[in-house]
Amino acid sequence: MTSETALVAKARQCLDKAAPIPGIPSWHLARGTADNKAVMQNAVDYLTCKAKAKMPFTEEEKRFLVELFEAFSLGGKVLSWIPGRDGLPEAAMLAKHYVHGGGKTVEVDSNLYKSSVIVRDTMAAMKEFIKESVNKKKPIPPLLQSNDPSFMRSKHFGKLSLYKGNRNSDTQGYVRDDNGVLVTEQNNKRLHYADNRFFLHAFSTFTKFIDKTRVHTRWRVDSIWDYEPFGKKDDGKHISEIPMGYSREHILKLPDGLSQYMTVLGIAKVFDYWAEWYEIWDF
Repeated sequence: MTSETALVAKARQCLDKAAPIPGIPSWHLARGTADNKAVMQNAVDYLTCKAKAKMPFTEEEKRFLVELFEAFSLGGKVLSWIPGRDGLPEAAMLAKHYVHGGGKTVEVDSNLYKSSVIVRDTMAAMKEFIKESVNKKKPIPPLLQSNDPSFMRSKHFGKLSLYKGNRNSDTQGYVRDDNGVLVTEQNNKRLHYADNRFFLHAFSTFTKFIDKTRVHTRWRVDSIWDYEPFGKKDDGKHISEIPMGYSREHILKLPDGLSQYMTVLGIAKVFDYWAEWYEIWDF
């Protein structure tokens, strides 16, 4: 069967299970009942099938996807207003920017990262590595990254490893041994929904202050808001889970491939985002 024939067959399957497109996604997400979940999930599953088959979308279907991301944004803001609930202000802003930002680069609040356990631990490890290197008269580049080979070979990096460092992925997060990527602790919902994997960069300069060496470090994270496209063996692994309603009892599952397909439809654009903060510390 040719690829074109396969797509035609897939398109027919999609049409056979066509589902109504909800007019107000935010209403269904806010109510969050089993019926609301079914209506939303059926629509998402139908559009997922169409995206995989590369079928054209109607204006109503495009509008639904845009309003779905607007609803995510609104929900993230509302959670920030409820005492005792995890606010998602950055994720809300980034979701809205995906459909309305035109691909422009955007800055996020650095507190998003500074509040993270794995970020703080990685900062501490990188600072210890810098100290050790200076004391051993080794050259320190103005930029040290979490994936720097020499840092990854050090004992300081080992403390950040999931297994070598005996870290808890839910409460502490970890740094991947193979590429130096920081993986956010799962219980930090604010950061997890905004940026769950990233590199940490340290730009440092050294000055003398009386009898001490003082280090000025600019910490920075650069990320990109995008989604994995369909067509890979692990399609089913890339899914955004969206809690519904106040109780969050029901979860809407949105495949990353469908979110990525929105860029093909011209209703969303990938964009870069970043955060940085400064620290002055002594040896």
